[in-house]
Amino acid sequence: MHPQGQHWVLNEFKDEKWIGFIGYQSGHGDSDESLAWLTRGPLTQDWEKEPHHPLVNLEPPYEGHLAYQSKTPINADLVRREIYWSLLNGPTAGVSYGGHGVWGWDDGTKPPTDHAYTGTPLPWQKALLMPGAQQMTNLVSFFTSIDFNQLRPLPGAVVNNPGNQSPRKYIAAARSEKRDLTVVYVPEDRTVEILMASLPPSPEVKWFNPRTGETSSAVAVVTETTAQFPTPSEGDWILWMQTQVKK
Repeated sequence: MHPQGQHWVLNEFKDEKWIGFIGYQSGHGDSDESLAWLTRGPLTQDWEKEPHHPLVNLEPPYEGHLAYQSKTPINADLVRREIYWSLLNGPTAGVSYGGHGVWGWDDGTKPPTDHAYTGTPLPWQKALLMPGAQQMTNLVSFFTSIDFNQLRPLPGAVVNNPGNQSPRKYIAAARSEKRDLTVVYVPEDRTVEILMASLPPSPEVKWFNPRTGETSSAVAVVTETTAQFPTPSEGDWILWMQTQVKK
């Protein structure tokens, strides 16, 4: 099923035998209310309900699509933000990426048919090469390098999450069932504070750059109960903490 934006159908269809997975779309909004639907909404609350179903965000914000509220083209930053949230705010089966111009096979001269409010996109050949589209290769490389299907949301790991005041700054965290891997997505704040109890035993800690795919070592300021990790520079980052494998 492909429900309307920010419509959650799990409760109505969870017992249907023909449902293979639950699809949803976080939509093309850029207001605080729209972003909070993905950071505090039904995905974060219902993933534990039985019977369990695979969950997939079928339509995060399309890159280049006019945002519902600001009426400005959605950029790669917002696309990455919602896609990484989608993968960490619930134990999901995956996520999709959408590019304005590609989904409608547009020639770049007018908005897609019956979607005038979305804005005139790039021709589909150029839309294939938008920044966010190319950065999806980094996302695939990262999540296929770990057992991402073992991740479970761990929102309590983040101390004083700035997303509590500003949804667009929400820091998403997840940990593997074996507790040997913790992944934290930091959309823009420069320092993230994590409870020591949420770290894997004897972890190797790295930063992953969602924009370039590069990794770098991480340093921390440690107290009795928390560890503070400053990001290497501006922009969004993944904090990647995994128990070191003994050789």
